[in-house]
Amino acid sequence: MPLAPAQDFKRLHDGDAGPNTGGMGAYSPLPWLAEVTPDLVDLVLDRVAQPTIDEMRRRDMPFVGVLYVGLALTPQGPRVIEFNARFGDPETQSVLSRLQTPLGTLLLAAAQGRLDEEPPLTWRDDASVTVVLAAEGYPADPQTGATIIGWQEAAQPDHTDVLHAGTALNDAGELIASGGRVLSVTSLGADLSQARERAYEGLSKISMSGGQFRTDIAASAARGEISAPAQPRSATPPRPPSTATPACRTTCRFIRARSETSTRRWTPTPASSMKRLCSSWRVTGSRPMTSCLTVRFQTRAPSSPRCLSGGTSNYATWLPTMFCPPTSPTPFRAARSTFDACLCCLSSASPALT
Repeated sequence: MPLAPAQDFKRLHDGDAGPNTGGMGAYSPLPWLAEVTPDLVDLVLDRVAQPTIDEMRRRDMPFVGVLYVGLALTPQGPRVIEFNARFGDPETQSVLSRLQTPLGTLLLAAAQGRLDEEPPLTWRDDASVTVVLAAEGYPADPQTGATIIGWQEAAQPDHTDVLHAGTALNDAGELIASGGRVLSVTSLGADLSQARERAYEGLSKISMSGGQFRTDIAASAARGEISAPAQPRSATPPRPPSTATPACRTTCRFIRARSETSTRRWTPTPASSMKRLCSSWRVTGSRPMTSCLTVRFQTRAPSSPRCLSGGTSNYATWLPTMFCPPTSPTPFRAARSTFDACLCCLSSASPALT
């Protein structure tokens, strides 16, 4: 589920001069994006994000969480600068200030494997600008201990937030700088011009000895002066239909059952003690399983066999279990209804079997 794009400013000084930093400010949305490529989000999903997630699943390393993609727009299309398995700072401040959908709802849905059930995200129409206040000497040798005053007043308007990063309280209870990037001021506005004005107005109320910040965050975008190479839509490869099943949420476990007694259980049975499984058995309240698959596996530990390959069957039609990802793009054939080893992945959403 994609969030809104944002642009950050890496260099320390105005005009993109000075040393590289973790980010001195950001803004969202990107009004110039419609002229460059209005479908950039879809393009990045197709060319970068989805293939990355699919490959991690294929390697039995499914990723669940926030994937930050740092990009450069080139005439040949977007190019990846970095990946982070976390929110980006300071882009996140501007992006999340515009998000109306509760973030906690999305994070819980992702953790429980039901993000696809969530409705489309809702966004504010406002623009957002974030300006970072950094300590003296940042980034080479940030000086800590400077007292920070006025930050409460800066956050008084409803449209402005002061977000702490490298701050702490000293013995006297005063707020002081304890890191390189000390805090950021994020403001909403009807457009980028108003959001900039409010952010810098808030920052002007904050005093910190030796503090440094850029004065040109989102300025060019607000004036309509941003130019970027058009992104070739033909560079987007067609996304092949996915034959992969959802990735393992916890550990891979074998299922053993005997149809004559309708018994079943989840058990971390090691390969050496696998038995021939039945071809049809019934779980209370569901219809019988009439086919399954054969798998290859490697045992990391007796209680944690590693999935190497698997195939499709009708498990998913009657029980929300998930098969382990394959190790090659070759489609797997459904195995005979009588089989030697049947491997499923127990998800957090699966019902308990006793």
